[in-house]
Amino acid sequence: PLLFGGVVVDIIEQCILPNLYIDGRPRNAQPRSAYEEKTFDVEDIKDVIRFDKKPPKTMEGIFWLNYDEFFAEVTSFAFTPERGGLNPGRLKNRPYPLRQRVLGDRQWAQIGFGPEIQFLVDLFDVKFNYELLEGTLKFPIKFRIIFDLAIPGTCFRFQLKDCFEELLNLEITLQNTPREGDQWPDHPDYPDSVVWLRTTTTLGNTGPGYEAIQIVNGMGMELQPAYDDFITAMTTGARAPLNGEFVYNELTDPLAECVCPGKFQTFDELPFGI
Repeated sequence: PLLFGGVVVDIIEQCILPNLYIDGRPRNAQPRSAYEEKTFDVEDIKDVIRFDKKPPKTMEGIFWLNYDEFFAEVTSFAFTPERGGLNPGRLKNRPYPLRQRVLGDRQWAQIGFGPEIQFLVDLFDVKFNYELLEGTLKFPIKFRIIFDLAIPGTCFRFQLKDCFEELLNLEITLQNTPREGDQWPDHPDYPDSVVWLRTTTTLGNTGPGYEAIQIVNGMGMELQPAYDDFITAMTTGARAPLNGEFVYNELTDPLAECVCPGKFQTFDELPFGI
């Protein structure tokens, strides 16, 4: 029992406490309640999802994350009016050069996931912290993506960082660029697009991963054939019943403030008696 107690204390001291922090004023992000869930047709993606030339060249524009025949996401790293160090556009010289709110303001949309995912994202106010592993702020090559979760009903947040690498580890690595003369080859199918590879390691096992394919550049130009393949993939096959309709969030009250940025401010507000 004493040994077991010592192990528990070590876990708390080494793995729990260093990753626990309070997210409050004055630099807190807007609450989830300041966002409104909306939808758009896939053909209107450039009118909805943000894009600009502020991020590094290899992160400009809109990227298509093509998981499988049923699910997909689009994301961008463009500047947004979100507070709390989220989506700065240009990478910053700090432990996490980029912080991104999952399903944040017009920079993340999904198709095929259903309301359960939206519920969990709201409940834990999920954010991604990008830790630069290789490259520079102007030309990043590899990031580790660290989950940053709100503890529902409190002002505390928890990062799956120290001690959690073997349990769950996400990395995104530059795989292809259209630039001539660099060390990254053209993508065999999308030679005019930047392509990143995102891999997930769970309990020490790394899966094959999936690609984040640039379909629109920082100036809003459609990159072919990636853009047309994206439109076709979202409106045919297993996704056809979804009619190419993406779900996204828009920050409709940018001046909203609260002590804690999660959607549910107290335990009494939590659904299902959690």
